[in-house]
Amino acid sequence: MAYYFLVQTVVETPMYLRAAKAFYGAGFLCRNQGNAMSKLFEEVAQGTAEARAYMEGKRKGYKVTLPETVDVRGIRKRLRLSQERFADRFGLSVDAVRHWESGRRQPEAAARALLTLIAADPQFVMRTLAKSA
Repeated sequence: MAYYFLVQTVVETPMYLRAAKAFYGAGFLCRNQGNAMSKLFEEVAQGTAEARAYMEGKRKGYKVTLPETVDVRGIRKRLRLSQERFADRFGLSVDAVRHWESGRRQPEAAARALLTLIAADPQFVMRTLAKSA
């Protein structure tokens, strides 16, 4: 019962609503409020239960959830890099980038993890890779 109250309180805060709006798009709250909010509630409740299990020692570590697809072209265009420079800068093969962008292949899990990091903070990834070179 306390977890429900916590989750309900978090979901109804203005800060959370702004974050959800930013993450899911401007029309999120108007278009999908009922369905998406219940799905969101389920996700938050599951995360809270997992955190509780971890804190009580019933669960070790954490589970990483990667997106099924990554918009490689969108990430590259946002960084204003050619396919060649994008591949060179992040240690990828030019052919792989071309195949991903054309839809002939999908990035494997490790590549999706790297692309997710690049999308979130490209400068951090570039600094980190430059240090290891």
